[in-house]
Amino acid sequence: GRNEDARKDLEAAVTEWPGLADALVDLGDLAVVRQALAEAREWYSRALIRHPGDTGAIFGIARLDFLENDFEKALAGFTEVLSAETRRDLHAQSRWMRGLILARKGEYDLAMADLNAAVELAPGSPEPFAYRAVILLQLHRKREASLDLHRARELLPSGSPLSGFVDRWLEAAKED
Repeated sequence: GRNEDARKDLEAAVTEWPGLADALVDLGDLAVVRQALAEAREWYSRALIRHPGDTGAIFGIARLDFLENDFEKALAGFTEVLSAETRRDLHAQSRWMRGLILARKGEYDLAMADLNAAVELAPGSPEPFAYRAVILLQLHRKREASLDLHRARELLPSGSPLSGFVDRWLEAAKED
């Protein structure tokens, strides 16, 4: 389909212009969508070899570390992205993903600070609202959590895989 066509176009671009880090990062992102995580790591690593410090590649590797439950490495990667000048979307995603890791570690104040920043950076994205709501529920702040979950629900595109997650937490927010 479209992802396969995009992959072929990007591979052709990388063959013609080997130093094209954006194409390497995009190939990594497409591999993540296909759940080919080892292939994604290879694309991101190639981007970093050609362009050390590329925040798209650093974010990609941190996301892979997160998906593979290596939370300490992911935390370091997201923090590195946040310390660099980078695209607003990467900054927002790094904030909410780092917030999730900090919450896992019980560092709720730091987690909430990251998730609040992610909401400010990406007010049209459902993820930071949904994830912040989960932490608010853990802190027994149901009213605020419910507001965030409803906002996340409004922002979700039709058929989003996040829909079930939000619906389950909305039910949990209703319970006493």
